[in-house]
Amino acid sequence: MCVCLWACWCAKAQILYQEVMVGDSVTNISLTLRYQHLTDLPLVGVLRRGHACIDWTLKGALTVPPTVIDYDGTPYPILAVGFHAFYKCVGLTGVTLPPTARLLGYEVFYGCSALTEVRLPDSLLIVGERAFCGCPSLRRIVVPCAVPPRCAADAFDASSFRQALLVMPQGCREAYRAAEPWCRFQRIDEGEEAQMPSAPVDYDYWQRKKEAMETLHADERWRKPQRVEDDVNWTAMVSTSQGNIPMVFSTRRAYHMAVAGSGVAGECCIDTTFAGTLTLPDSITAPDGRRMMVGGVAMNAFSGCRRLQGVDFPRHMEFIDSYAFADCQSLREVVFPEDMREILASAFAGCTSVRRVVTLAPTPPDLFVDAFDDRTFSTATLVVPEDAMEAYMATDAWPLFPYRMENY
Repeated sequence: MCVCLWACWCAKAQILYQEVMVGDSVTNISLTLRYQHLTDLPLVGVLRRGHACIDWTLKGALTVPPTVIDYDGTPYPILAVGFHAFYKCVGLTGVTLPPTARLLGYEVFYGCSALTEVRLPDSLLIVGERAFCGCPSLRRIVVPCAVPPRCAADAFDASSFRQALLVMPQGCREAYRAAEPWCRFQRIDEGEEAQMPSAPVDYDYWQRKKEAMETLHADERWRKPQRVEDDVNWTAMVSTSQGNIPMVFSTRRAYHMAVAGSGVAGECCIDTTFAGTLTLPDSITAPDGRRMMVGGVAMNAFSGCRRLQGVDFPRHMEFIDSYAFADCQSLREVVFPEDMREILASAFAGCTSVRRVVTLAPTPPDLFVDAFDDRTFSTATLVVPEDAMEAYMATDAWPLFPYRMENY
């Protein structure tokens, strides 16, 4: 009985919603409250890669509220912005963060192409990796911190260092000039005076908090197998509409699976001139003699196969990595098997001929909002299991296939 009550309390505490103003419209921001050993951070974000906390098509400037209200009415100050909190929110033009925020996770504003101005709080201590990458319109960054926040070297694009104006507190120019990567901004200015911290700050504590947030809660439903040093690549023959052809596979030994492709950027697993349909095997024999199921498609595995017309996935296929089918311009239909769990960013970017997307999975796979091009989302027909329609419509990305939903 106590266990059930505790589980119910945790579920209620994890995700709450609060109406806020974005541009000229009122919408819901997902405010997630998590607990790590009873001392977790109240934060903004749903903590799932590729899933933003607001409707990514909303336009205008956003002010993040300073508190999250627990289910029992208790307010908690927002201390962090979780990873991918505003991922690919292409309509955002400006963001003002709450004065209590201490850290930004990785890629929090990644791909916010319309973002022109960001006002960071003076409480900020940590800025994560690629936090503002893919923001080509960024022109003004206000950082009122007397001590420069610790910032990942790749938090900003090179274009931001050239074009954006960094506004720092009065008298802090030398401090920012001596700190990476703030010293790389070519345009700087001084704003209002800032108060020095009244007590020493434990940066290492907040760095550990950031890392715990990103590792313990990321991909709770599925953690994509990563390559390790003892993984190997090899070539095997696979069946196609034109006969058997060689294809590169690689092992994920820690997960007892094989994947199509090597996972190395720029390396396609088949001859890019191949034309027709191929069938991936359910399992395959690795060089050490072990039989492994084929559980995924690696990064760039079929990228650039412009004459590839179709792929039959095995039932136990679980993930499709980034850019796996990028620029497969002849691909017209994609059928995801029952065990599919995750389709990552730009997996089908440039697949301009896709007109039908079928998913046999009763539980909606995690679909990144940019897994397909906007054109595909607007023109392709999505087919889902009849009893799973409601579940698919409750996700962030699957409803981007509008008015053409079908059941099977």
